[in-house]
Amino acid sequence: GTDGNGCQNTATVDATVYNLPTVTASVDDDEVCDGESFTFTGGGAATYTWDLGVTDGVAFTAAVGTATYTVTGTDGNGCQNTATVDATVYNLPTVTASVDDSEVCIEHSFIFTGGGAATYTWDLGVVDGVPFTAVVGTATYTVTGTDGNGCQNTATVDATVYDLPAVVANASDIDICFDETVTFTGSGATTYTWDMGVTDAVPFDPPFAGTETYTVIGTDDNGCENTASIDVLVNDEIIITYTTVDELYGGDGEIDITVTGGVPGYTFDWDNDGTGDFDDTEDLIDLIAGTYVVEVKDAANCTTTASINVELSCTPLTVTVSDYFICENELLILDATSLSGADISWDAGAIDGIGFYPDTTGEITYTAISEDGSDCPLTVEIEVLEAPVVVPTIGGESYCEGDTIVLGAGGSADTYTWDLLDLTPPVGVTTYTLTGVIDETGCSNSTPIDVTVHGLPEVNASTDHDEICLGNSVVLSGSGAETYVWDPAVIIDGTAYTPEATGLYVYAVTGTDENGCVNTANVDVNVVEGLTLTYDVTHVFGGGDGEIDLTISGGVPSYSIDWDNDGTGDFDDDEDLTGLSNGLYTVRVLGTEGCVGDASIWVYNSVGVEENDEISISVYPNPATNNVMIECEGTFNYTLTAINGDIITSGNGNNKKNLELKDLSDGIYFITVDTYKEIKTIKIIKK
Repeated sequence: GTDGNGCQNTATVDATVYNLPTVTASVDDDEVCDGESFTFTGGGAATYTWDLGVTDGVAFTAAVGTATYTVTGTDGNGCQNTATVDATVYNLPTVTASVDDSEVCIEHSFIFTGGGAATYTWDLGVVDGVPFTAVVGTATYTVTGTDGNGCQNTATVDATVYDLPAVVANASDIDICFDETVTFTGSGATTYTWDMGVTDAVPFDPPFAGTETYTVIGTDDNGCENTASIDVLVNDEIIITYTTVDELYGGDGEIDITVTGGVPGYTFDWDNDGTGDFDDTEDLIDLIAGTYVVEVKDAANCTTTASINVELSCTPLTVTVSDYFICENELLILDATSLSGADISWDAGAIDGIGFYPDTTGEITYTAISEDGSDCPLTVEIEVLEAPVVVPTIGGESYCEGDTIVLGAGGSADTYTWDLLDLTPPVGVTTYTLTGVIDETGCSNSTPIDVTVHGLPEVNASTDHDEICLGNSVVLSGSGAETYVWDPAVIIDGTAYTPEATGLYVYAVTGTDENGCVNTANVDVNVVEGLTLTYDVTHVFGGGDGEIDLTISGGVPSYSIDWDNDGTGDFDDDEDLTGLSNGLYTVRVLGTEGCVGDASIWVYNSVGVEENDEISISVYPNPATNNVMIECEGTFNYTLTAINGDIITSGNGNNKKNLELKDLSDGIYFITVDTYKEIKTIKIIKK
């Protein structure tokens, strides 16, 4: 340095420049799942300050996504540098749990499947996607799903295993005769399916003799099935064969029968000496011509009968036949003549000389027998051609007015024609006739079918009250049909229904008659607010000068009033009371539509009593569901009454009292609180 005199001198100073610290930023896990935390750590300096709310070495929970975190490191010289590190938070997977069938029967398996992740681990021994057999009962199965990021979430699904029904097979009899029926019934389930052509509870005629095992499958309400079996023995059929010797000169006919089948040890009952004794011989001799009936009983008490004719030697008859080839629905005339002029009778429903319709088709042999015992029987062969089976059908068992019918033709004919084509018949019974023809033979047949069209029912909707108070019930009834469905659907015909709010309601009923025809009708019901009783009390001052001024609102006027100071039940009292002594006065008010209001009112003796401030009384919540709280400073009495005035419960409390309402029906109730200084009645609604 040089001063003003030009003199110079020197001095020195030291200065240091430090390197910046080499700062590092690290995180314990740079990929975590939602809800898990990071721990960020700086290195290469003395102290560290992070952005984004991170504190060095302290666990930090971040939002879902990837972020870059910056740390500023400061060394012992106060020099600073920065470093960064990326960290990612993944969303948890939205895991789903499903089962192929949530309800199975025992020994059937479930297949549980997880969704929304990459791999799945189930509890209770389940392997994802692999059939699993559980024990009887309902269980909740939980799956833990892990996605590609290693994040996990859970889901649950319920599954139920039902036990099999204890099915029993029953039979009305297990040892029967041939051609007898047996009724099979199942028990222990809901529905039953039998093998061998059996229908549950329907008589069944086994087709073969011997012991047969019948098996029933019973299905319960859960769709689970089980089986049971029962054996039934059908005894062999008793078969009667016979030969006869005709009567030639009188009383010389014979019958020789042979019995097979059944259970040997046969007894015989011929009708020529009365029936029911079973003490006759097997064969008969010395018979006149006629018909003899024998009943055979075997050792198993099974029976069968045979009707056997003993004939006479005879003289030939002559016969005239109307046609040897006829359709089965054409008249056939067979006219036989006896040389002696005796009357002739035919079998198979024929009457000599009178037209008749054959009973069957094909080649039929008719036999004529003369009243003259010396005449021989006569046989005639007739070829009866098949008439077509004509089966008209309609598309339903019955129709309602305005419906279009559906006609169908079936049977064995080649061509069909109808005699009426109007497919919208009027109310009543209309007969349609279907004619079918077999083209090759020309044989025809006609079958009528009646179509019944029913008129629509005249449905009426009625109510026992067209105006009610809120909380009261109304009975809605339909008439003019068989069944009724109301709108809203919660209404049951002829059953009390309680509207939930005030207003004018239009209720619609759909009536269905016994023919399935429907019609509708409406009825109006006006729901008004229930009765509300308020009052002003003038307490006794000098004696006998108390008053109650009652005010009635709501309901349906006019009102009938019944004070208890002159007895109860008369409903002929004035609305207000005067000239009262101190005490408790109870009033019930009836509206014209069954609305009821009740109040209990204290009149006090005010002489010498210092006026007190009104005590706060609270009842909450209102409306209430299961409980209601009465809150009042000090001790008090309470009474809970129904809308019709019936007392449900009463008691006392101190500061607070909890009342349970869960067992009460929904509707309107009243709580009266008496603090000895004040009485207050509060309307509550139970939902």
